[in-house]
Amino acid sequence: MLGVGRGGNDPTLEKTYVQKTSEMPRMESINKQRPGCKEKELIFGTWNVRTLFRTGALLSLLSQLNEYRIAITALQETRWMQGKDIMHMKSHTLCYSGKEKGVRKFGVAFVVERNMERNVLDFKAIDERICVLRIKTKFKNMSLINVHAPTEEKEKSERETFYQKVEETYDVPPMT
Repeated sequence: MLGVGRGGNDPTLEKTYVQKTSEMPRMESINKQRPGCKEKELIFGTWNVRTLFRTGALLSLLSQLNEYRIAITALQETRWMQGKDIMHMKSHTLCYSGKEKGVRKFGVAFVVERNMERNVLDFKAIDERICVLRIKTKFKNMSLINVHAPTEEKEKSERETFYQKVEETYDVPPMT
């Protein structure tokens, strides 16, 4: 965490903390546990990891996700060249979509806690910028769409093609 102080050496003023966005995931939860309710809270997160290509980056990421107890995390900019696959690990399952060959850029993925894996109905890797995870919840099934959008500096045609593909992905009815 990055500490930000106010007011010089005045001990009566509290120190405030600001998180660096690149170091922590954004989180949202549903099914918050209510008093007397035995259901577990389901926490979603999204994180632009900038790269998982460095040695130890994946292990470091999984350690952070365990610390925050995030059940499902959408990752952007994984920069993996292995194409599309599902990798089962000891504590998590990684569903990823990246480039087959060429420049090592983009890549999106979902990291699912091992105990949530039984709720995964389907994973679709659309391309290196879009993937979809379909999960089962208590009352209905849910589709999570993970995207890494092009910036404003990209050509207008590239941006339009991307958003058309997102719209097509959104409009496809789920299989289950």
